[in-house]
Amino acid sequence: MDEHGNDLSGLKRHAERVIAKGEEEAERILAEARTRCDEELAKAKEGAEDILKKAKETGKRDALRLESQETSSMEIEAKKKKLVARKEVLDSVLKASLKRLSDLPQEKRGAIIGKLLVKARSEIPKGRAYCRPEDQAQVGAAGYTHAGQLSSIGGVIIENEDGSVRLDLRFETLLQQIWGRRTKEIAAALFD
Repeated sequence: MDEHGNDLSGLKRHAERVIAKGEEEAERILAEARTRCDEELAKAKEGAEDILKKAKETGKRDALRLESQETSSMEIEAKKKKLVARKEVLDSVLKASLKRLSDLPQEKRGAIIGKLLVKARSEIPKGRAYCRPEDQAQVGAAGYTHAGQLSSIGGVIIENEDGSVRLDLRFETLLQQIWGRRTKEIAAALFD
């Protein structure tokens, strides 16, 4: 009892009950907060794992794409180098062919010039001819007037009398024509 005669034990019990209820309510709120916190943490971990998984997948895709691009670039570069090397070989073969024609002995050269003059007479029966000095007698014997010297590895250029038609039968011109028409065949013979 207090100094006024009131029974405080009931008040004390009531206060204890209110405190206990408050503590219970605080525990319940704390438990809910822990549960929510655990749920949010689990969701965050799951989200982080998804983000990490997606980043790995994206990284793998990007790496594969870059590897594919690099491989393609290397293949293109290799093809370019191969084409350049093939062109160099073809150019070398063409040069070697021209060199062999320029180094022909006079007997073989004369036989070729004779065949070219037969072809020329079928197209231009009369006219003038440009040729190398060593072929001048043969060209004259075929009935063509000498028009001038030819700076060429061999062959002739024949013009009709008024100069309106010209037939280029120089070795290098003929070889270039054959080369142009048959480059694929020549390349196949060399590289396949």
